[in-house]
Amino acid sequence: MKPILDALRQRWRTLATREQRAVAAAALVLVLALLWLALLRPALRTVREAPGEIETLQRQLRDVRRQADELARLNSAPAAPSADIDLRATLQQWMPAHDAGAQASFGVLPDGVSIEVRAMRAGTLLELARAARHDWGATLTAVHLQRGANGFDGSVQLTRTTPR
Repeated sequence: MKPILDALRQRWRTLATREQRAVAAAALVLVLALLWLALLRPALRTVREAPGEIETLQRQLRDVRRQADELARLNSAPAAPSADIDLRATLQQWMPAHDAGAQASFGVLPDGVSIEVRAMRAGTLLELARAARHDWGATLTAVHLQRGANGFDGSVQLTRTTPR
């Protein structure tokens, strides 16, 4: 590295003053361009886009809180009497009709159904809780969901309010 620097210093000394100024100006322009690309432009983009993103996140938070409140109200409200239906078959028809993008598999439990879901919309859980409570005489007794790339992934368990 030292021989390269020595060669550059020697070359610099042989340049005329006007050429040294031109090289210095070009180096300054290059440094300013790199500063703009690496530091200023991303920061200005963040300042410009942040208010819109904050508003979107706040709206999503309000929606999630509203849905959580409604789920809590549904859970504390009295359920309809258990309907004499095949809960698993009902859910197998209900899921594609209400969330076509979700992938679901169903398992039978002693007094209910377990659903393994992938890519479920956020609003589907609330719709499912409403239908279970009002139409099928069941409640959501366990929900284990995590946000995935295309929605929510995890499991939901429905239990009949009165055993069959």
